[in-house]
Amino acid sequence: MKRVELHVTQGLSASGKSTWAKGWVAEERRDTRVRMNRDDLRKMIRGHWTGNSNDEDLISAMIDCGVRTALQSGLDVVIDNTHLDTRDLKWWLDVAEDEGARTVIHVWTTRTAECAARNRIRAGGVPHDVILRQARKLARNKIGIECLRSCFDEVVFHE
Repeated sequence: MKRVELHVTQGLSASGKSTWAKGWVAEERRDTRVRMNRDDLRKMIRGHWTGNSNDEDLISAMIDCGVRTALQSGLDVVIDNTHLDTRDLKWWLDVAEDEGARTVIHVWTTRTAECAARNRIRAGGVPHDVILRQARKLARNKIGIECLRSCFDEVVFHE
């Protein structure tokens, strides 16, 4: 039996993570792949991002439970969020270990200016300052993030 896989995306908003993840799920015709996304869950429970910590805790529990259940059911999972914090990466590495999943991190290296330009033309984009804050956070966490990337079974870079 094939070992299940947990794919984690990492990159700024509007870098192409969700577009890729939706395509990755769609290309598998045997229905063995699922996608989990915090923004989609936010829209599902409230219709929009609220910033409410109780909502974020609920979303964290929902995505954790969904990912674990999918892996236990023999499905490959992609989580297409920004994952700019070492805490997030460590969490998913621990989940994968608990569930016996192979890990793949997909890293988007799309330039900040390109993400900002894409964001301006997409429906429901984030405020411009969010992308700038994300870029600063990624730079601040660079060493820790690069260390954790080496813990994944595979690292794939995207532009």
